[in-house]
This record gives sequence, C-alpha cells and structure tokens, in this order.
Amino acid sequence: MRNHRLSIIKIVIAAALSLQVSVAQAAGSFRNVNSATHGDIVAAAGNPAEKILNGGIPTGTFDNISEGNAVIDVPNGGIVYATELFGSESTLSLPSTKKAAVLYTIDGKVDRHFNILFTLSDGKFAGDPKLAISDAANKYTTLIGRTSGGNNANSVTFFVEAGTKNLADGDQLMLVYQLKELNTALATPDRQIELTAELKTPSSDLPLNPPQKVTLASAKQAVKAELKSENTGIVKISISNDRKKLTGSSGGAYINETTAQIGFLTITHFSTDTNQIMASDGETQFKVGEGTDSVVTTGSEEKGSKLTITGGQFDASKTLPGEVYLYIDDSTKIKANVTNDNIATFQLDDAKLQTLSTGNDIAIRMTVDGSTAINTVENQPEATLTIDFNKDDITDIGPLSKPLRQIHKDGTVCVVYIVPAPGIPIEKINIRITNDSNVDGAVSGRMYNEDGKLIGSAPLTDTVLKAGETLYINATDLEKKFSWTGRAMMEITAALPKIEVLALMRNQKDRSLLTNLSQGAKGNSCTAQ
Repeated sequence: MRNHRLSIIKIVIAAALSLQVSVAQAAGSFRNVNSATHGDIVAAAGNPAEKILNGGIPTGTFDNISEGNAVIDVPNGGIVYATELFGSESTLSLPSTKKAAVLYTIDGKVDRHFNILFTLSDGKFAGDPKLAISDAANKYTTLIGRTSGGNNANSVTFFVEAGTKNLADGDQLMLVYQLKELNTALATPDRQIELTAELKTPSSDLPLNPPQKVTLASAKQAVKAELKSENTGIVKISISNDRKKLTGSSGGAYINETTAQIGFLTITHFSTDTNQIMASDGETQFKVGEGTDSVVTTGSEEKGSKLTITGGQFDASKTLPGEVYLYIDDSTKIKANVTNDNIATFQLDDAKLQTLSTGNDIAIRMTVDGSTAINTVENQPEATLTIDFNKDDITDIGPLSKPLRQIHKDGTVCVVYIVPAPGIPIEKINIRITNDSNVDGAVSGRMYNEDGKLIGSAPLTDTVLKAGETLYINATDLEKKFSWTGRAMMEITAALPKIEVLALMRNQKDRSLLTNLSQGAKGNSCTAQ
C-alpha cells in the first residue's frame, strides 16, 4: 500500500463480467489537483525545473503532460470564474494560460485492459487532453495514447493496457486539460461544469464501475455597480444669498452652505479571500481595474470607463473652490472634469475603480465657489456609468443611468402669466404682493417675453418685504426695472415661506371690465420650493 498517495473519488471496478478482458476489483478516487488535498505545486529540491506536489504526491516533471508548466491549483468544488468573462464574442480557453488536472487514484490492483472515458457536461476540450500514469520514480512521464475524442470534442477516451501498465494499489492517472466553448454555460451564475470518469471494457463498451463526477468550473457575478439619488435631508439654493450658497438642515443632501450631496455610486466586488472569483487564468482574482482580464481602457472618452452627469447644476462648481467629486472619506475624493455645458465627467482608470470598489455607497457631491449663482434646472440631473473592460470578450457593465438630486431655490415662486407693457393703451395691470408669513425676506422678479426668453431680472423691493407688509406694483413701476413690449410673463421669487400675489388687469376701453389674473395665487401659481 502506498500510504503517501491520497485517495480522491471512490470507484468500484467490477470483474465479474464474462469477457475475454477483465479488470480485477478495485476502488479508487477522482479529484481536482489542488493544494488543499495534495500540497502546493513547487519546484523540486535541487531541480527548479521539476515540479512536485507536497504532501506525499510527487509529480516530478510535468513536461510531457503540461508542456513544462505546473498545473494550476483547482479547488475541490472547481474554479469559480467571473460571469463577466463570458460575453457573446468570448473565445476563451479555460484556464487561459496554464492547464488544470484531475487525479484518478487506484485503491487495489488492476491487472486487465480497460478504457477510461472522460466526458464534459458542457463545452469541449481545447487541444488534446493528456493522460499519464505515475511510474516507478513517481513521475508522470508515461503517456497513454488517446483512442478517440479530445480536441474540439466533449469527451476523450484512453486505452490502458494491462500487459505493460499493471496498476497497483495507490497508482494514479493524471489527466491534464484545457476547456473551451463555455460562454453560454458560464454566463449563467452557479452553473457547474462537470467531468465524468468511467471505466469500460475495450471491445463491448460495458461499464466496469459506476460513473464518478468532479466539478471543474462554475461562474458567479464578480462585480456589481449601482447608482441612486440622495433622497434624504433638505437642501435648497439660498435666495437671500443671491443664489450663491445653499441652505438646509444638516444631514442627507445638505452638507454645509457650499456643499450638497446629490447621489451615490456603489461598486461591489464579490470576491473575497474565502470566496474567490477568478479571472480567465484561473489563478488570479477578477477585479475591477486590474491588469489581468479586467484591464480598463484609460484616456478615452469614447471607450474608457466613466461616470458622466448631464444636466447638472454646476455653474458655480466649474472653478475652484467649486468642484464635483466622489467622496470616499475626508482624505480621499475623486474629482470630475466639469464643462461649461453643466456636464461633470469622471474618467475612471484602474486605480480609481479599485479605490471605489468598496461595496459601500460613495457619495456624489458638488461644492460651489460662493461667488457664482447656482443654476436651476427644469429636470433632475442624470448620472450614467459605464465600466468598459479592455478585452472584447469581457462583458462591460452598463451603461447604467439614474436621476440625481435636483436642488430648488428656497422661498416661494409665483407666476403672473400676463403682464402688459405700459405702451399697451387698453390694458393696465396692478400687482399686489403680500408677505403672508411672520419673517422678513427679499422679493425679486424675472421677466420673460412671449417667446419664453428671459428679458431680465431685478429685485422688486429696495431691501426686504417685512412680515405682513404688502408691495404694490404696476406696469410703470416694472418699466423702470425691465424694458419690454407687448405682453410678458413675470416670475416672482421671494425668500419667504409664504406670499400672496393678487394681479388685476383692467380693460381701459371698457373700464367696468376687471380681470383677476391671480387665480391660484395661493396654489398653482405660487409654489413653495
């Protein structure tokens, strides 16, 4: 009994068949070659070119069966690859650079001819698998000839001749292989690629033992990315500071008077030391932005990984100390390039993606410079993320899109939809603005022509409108602040929690006709921001 050999998958070879060729009864094992069960694959003492398995299973040189390379470590449950590797155009061989192996260990004596058949549940062999028997020197240099299958097939058969290769107790057969055409199978998380070993009679193909299986590979999602808006807290553009600063309550969206939080980016890398998800070489972990199968294109707006925010409120964030950035902690943040079109772009190279791959929410923040007015927008800013892997056979992540926090002005906005110019002889308007709150605040106006273009903006009060006070304005008063012809629309903005606007227009031709233009002054036309 060779105690230094390890048993792997139990097989029973029945010899009670009335055949010319028989196999003596034997039981054995069938497992992946890995360091947990067989010891590390290392250089042999005194001969660095020769590789051995520690822990009692010397493998000698692998030259004949793995082209001079040590086979890779395959866990008992098989290699778990990243599903991202298996895009529709993938042509990967697995493992991609070296080879993997299984060991069939004999427990007992085999003294007759037999065929050993290896069959894949999915995919095909890339190149011809090689099978070798450990010889007297415990080296896997004695090759067994392939009789059928192999390259481009899902199975391979080897004939083992008892006359010259009697297998004693503890002897082993090592099959070294690479796989291909597993795109569809491994694009499905947790689907297992299995290898079945069977011993059969050479002529009649009758089974000599129950089939035994070992899992070679499976796949799991390695990376997940998510965008979401900041929906907690109160933050507004401060009208009392001429829209140059922010106001709100601490927490959530409001960081301070110059900084707001508008959303989050989360990149999760699921591989850990105890649950490793591998790149195509089967040896290194698949990571975002790593110099293996997940290399990221850098320096290209078209192909590189990036996070882009369009329609942003970045007029006051284009120049320092204004900025748009991803906040990791007080000492670590990634800044965006902010353009005049209110677009912020984060070009995400390898190092940045690794920094962001924490599985935690990374805040998307904007800081204003304190001297430029913060622009308002009609719609929420939109964030779009793409993680673009450098290799065509890796499925990219995204583009993922998500609306972010839209920041409104504080106070109240009211609209008077028809404001006739003083030069219109038959229409005269009077507007009454009442501070219907218990605080003082400034009131401003923005005038738009009939085409919706801004005519101008100006304060409507010299200082503030005091609590309970009413401001009376007519077209002549407005003409001193704005110059327009025909009819216009005026947006009234107040740094107040509540105002009341009454707008009355009289037809001068028939002075008995008075039109109330202030319908909804406490509702539709006045909106608390």
